[in-house]
Amino acid sequence: MSIINTNYGFVFVHIPKCAGTTVTNTLSQLSTMFDLEIGGTEYGEDFQKLFITRFSVYKHSTAWEIRNALGREKWTKFFSFTFVRNPYDRAYSTYKYIRTHNKQLNFLENGQSFSDFVTSPSWDQAGPFQMLKPQHRWLIAGQHRDEFIVDHIARVENFQEEIRKLLQLIGVHRGKIEKLTYEAKNVSPEPPEPPVMSQKAVDKIRTRYADDFARFGYDPAAVPFDVV
Repeated sequence: MSIINTNYGFVFVHIPKCAGTTVTNTLSQLSTMFDLEIGGTEYGEDFQKLFITRFSVYKHSTAWEIRNALGREKWTKFFSFTFVRNPYDRAYSTYKYIRTHNKQLNFLENGQSFSDFVTSPSWDQAGPFQMLKPQHRWLIAGQHRDEFIVDHIARVENFQEEIRKLLQLIGVHRGKIEKLTYEAKNVSPEPPEPPVMSQKAVDKIRTRYADDFARFGYDPAAVPFDVV
């Protein structure tokens, strides 16, 4: 779901479970034969195998990995951006995705609730496709660096407003912006009952994603689940 668009001069860095498929399918409407979609669309999935082998770039590549593949000089000429998400919502979205695909992933115990998953040893791993890692890890200049190397960080919660703002920033004509489709994609089905969290589970989310809460301006005290 990474996109390198040479026509409009932008790079989209996809953080897992941050509306990447929706963003990619919106931005792919701008693609020409000179642009790269890596994962996320039917075209992008076909190309992903080639780019992993040749350039070590795939749909969940970090900004640092994409910059290394492009070269620092070319990277600075592109407008780079990403979408982030409230860490609580992202954690729950990750759980729903794994739950839906657990026959293939074999990562959850049978019938494991969201709260039990977060308090289990599995939560402390990187997870399938690295999707349990904190979001800020996709945006920094290497494993031991702290500064962000993307130009713009948008929020999933304000998707319609943010995507139109981004389209304007990369120079898409207003008339074309209105003609694009913005349909939500790859939405995992909801479990039968809304999640009820233990305080221990809430604390584990707060601890693991402390930097995400702080750096992206989300309030760790605003828990969107019932806590018992």
